[in-house]
Amino acid sequence: MSAPKILLTGSRGVLGRAILDALVSDGHHVRVVSRDKAYKPAHDCEVVVGDLTDWIFTESLAQNCDVVIHCAGEKRDAARFESGNINTTENLIGAANKNRASKFIYVSSVGVYGKTSSPLIDETHSCNPANDYERSKLIAEKSVLSRAKMPALIARPTNVYDDHGMLSLGKMPTLKRVLKGREKTHFIHSKNVAAAITHLATRDVKQKIYNISRDHQENETYRTLVEMLSEESVKEISLPIHIIHWLRLMKNGYSNLGNKTYSGALLTDEGFEYPHALEALIKDAKNNER
Repeated sequence: MSAPKILLTGSRGVLGRAILDALVSDGHHVRVVSRDKAYKPAHDCEVVVGDLTDWIFTESLAQNCDVVIHCAGEKRDAARFESGNINTTENLIGAANKNRASKFIYVSSVGVYGKTSSPLIDETHSCNPANDYERSKLIAEKSVLSRAKMPALIARPTNVYDDHGMLSLGKMPTLKRVLKGREKTHFIHSKNVAAAITHLATRDVKQKIYNISRDHQENETYRTLVEMLSEESVKEISLPIHIIHWLRLMKNGYSNLGNKTYSGALLTDEGFEYPHALEALIKDAKNNER
């Protein structure tokens, strides 16, 4: 049996590139989309140029695709949250329905849980988004789950880094280490998220929403992660987590205490194993940097 054709959006981003790597390595035929005619991915895949806010284009984009992985989105420009996160998702789920795709995966974020006093957050936890970005992602999630005519899954990763982003954490400024050192990082490497997304895309799973998190396994603080990356002990005293919590609260009007654990146990309890250990990822990143 041939591998299914997979439509992947957001292939130019940190996570999208890693998902494309994983899918191509597994032998899948992948179709990617870009608004840039000059886009040339690192892999031999089908590239279609167009805009996901255009329904006619999106409808044709999903033709002959068995699985849709929607990783594209807008995180920085608040004026584009609605079009970039909600409208594009509604277009894609409509196109997937019309073209009878067999599975739809929407890559969201644990940010949709928003403000919470709970120290442990799993997929049953209520969502209370605290800003417009988080609200737009939650609206998109609800649109997928309510409109999909095929199995639809929501993936909620924690803080995703590639090699460059990971290594930059080892150079965290002194003041930031003092303020944030005791807070949990919720770090997860893009390669591990990509492996989890590929697992969800190609296997039968039991649930509709999955946190993609290694908090319950590694649970690193910024201090311990900086020490691992720099290979030396952090000399500064890290302040209690309540101090940075109150500083954020005064600045933003809301803040979560930095002791949260986003549980990824639901996925691993179903048999998935993250393939890349943190120590090995750090070693490989440093070797590649040289």
